[in-house]
Amino acid sequence: MQTTLLLIRNFTWMLYAGPMIAFCFVFLFTRGHNHVARIQTFQAFGPVFGVSLGLCIYSAVGYHWIAHKHFYMTWATENEQLMSAGILCGLIMWISNIKLEVWTLDPFRKVSPQEDPEKYKTMIPAFRKHLFVHTGMVILTTILCSMAEQV
Repeated sequence: MQTTLLLIRNFTWMLYAGPMIAFCFVFLFTRGHNHVARIQTFQAFGPVFGVSLGLCIYSAVGYHWIAHKHFYMTWATENEQLMSAGILCGLIMWISNIKLEVWTLDPFRKVSPQEDPEKYKTMIPAFRKHLFVHTGMVILTTILCSMAEQV
């Protein structure tokens, strides 16, 4: 069961983090271009992000319970420090994901780029900024948790 949960956690994290990082690089290297189609593609990928992050969280919680028989974070060893920092970073990243979905992307659903292109364009910089910060949290979470598993 522990191996199955570990495989699910790793696979679903790959499904979440990989495209998130890829989208970030697309938006990073296409500055000044028309982002309407890219934002709509990102929004269309939303269910994959949601399901994969949800399964990743549930499998990580199950794996942690089976491996440690508790949910509290400890800071005694280097491994525990890295894992606890990774979990905290992951929690902040999850909150950032909620903000990205609800407060940053939802206004795009309410405005048509064809009917009000200027309003749509004014929202793009906030989306890009949040996507860059969020992707940084995804990368940091990945690094910290990977380092904790290597120690």
